[in-house]
Amino acid sequence: MTKARQRLGKDPLEELFRRTANPLAEEGGPGFIGDLRVVSFDGKTLPVPDSRLNREHFSSQSHKETAGYPSVRVVSLVESGTHATIDARIGPASTSEQKLVDDMIPSLKQGMLCLADRSFPSIDRFLRAMETRAQLAWRVRNDWILPVVDVLEQGKSYMSVLVDPKKKHNYARRQIQRKRTGNLPSDYDPKELVGTPIRVVEAWVDKPREYPTSDNKKDWHGASGELIRIITTVDPEILTAEEVVALYAQRWEHETAFSYLGPSLVGKDRILRSQSPDMVYQEMWALLLVYNAVCTTMKSVAELHNADPDRASFKTAAVHIRNHLGADSRGDFSPSSQGRQAP
Repeated sequence: MTKARQRLGKDPLEELFRRTANPLAEEGGPGFIGDLRVVSFDGKTLPVPDSRLNREHFSSQSHKETAGYPSVRVVSLVESGTHATIDARIGPASTSEQKLVDDMIPSLKQGMLCLADRSFPSIDRFLRAMETRAQLAWRVRNDWILPVVDVLEQGKSYMSVLVDPKKKHNYARRQIQRKRTGNLPSDYDPKELVGTPIRVVEAWVDKPREYPTSDNKKDWHGASGELIRIITTVDPEILTAEEVVALYAQRWEHETAFSYLGPSLVGKDRILRSQSPDMVYQEMWALLLVYNAVCTTMKSVAELHNADPDRASFKTAAVHIRNHLGADSRGDFSPSSQGRQAP
């Protein structure tokens, strides 16, 4: 098995993933808002064996001589309704999620509504994503300069502009940066405000106290909350401000579902087995293929019971499939873990 894996290499597994990674949700069903297919970006890291080759490839320069496992990073574009992976990029943990997302921007298509967390957006990245003609609803950091140009929905959202960061001498941008209020100076010249029109939705969202963030605050009633800012291309007649905020919660579903890529398929508290970078990549593409196979099965079973695939448990589905295939309770496929040799 070890020699066969080495002969096969990683490229056939990646090619197989790319040929089979397609959206599963049917138009009008779960995972659609109107005629828009909801998708989202997210990523995670998985530890890999601490071999010399893996440490050289997957560890940053500052961590090559320190303790701890090196890690591989995977970032994916996931269909929210079925959690199926439409596209993915894999690299060392030292490669930023943003760089991997940049390679996936062309996978966005007209008819999609893409969600993203605040760690992903930049003005350039958002503008590139807009060029795909997909609709976007991306959370941004609260220190972004988003001047109020026009109030919408009785103050529930507003129109702003994404000012080109390369226009360093733009008068309005300079004034806004100086005031740091997010509001336009009273004497600004609208002609000077050059940028891309964008809609902004701001809302307070209740957060558990055990998950503090830099944006967490307490109102005068003592409740814990978080101010989120979402920039979106979606017209308020299609999605109200309340609906945009509620929709953003689906991105957390992606994060929850994608977390099963490791524990449910590899095993809890276990790491990948491959001792060399090529075999790690091969193993990761194989895991993504199995992940999508489980998602496809969950969707099929949900359809039989006229249920939403979101109600199915990925962990339970993986266990049933594993048992059906005759694997043991630890989730090891042939060859078994006893006496196996890791490539």
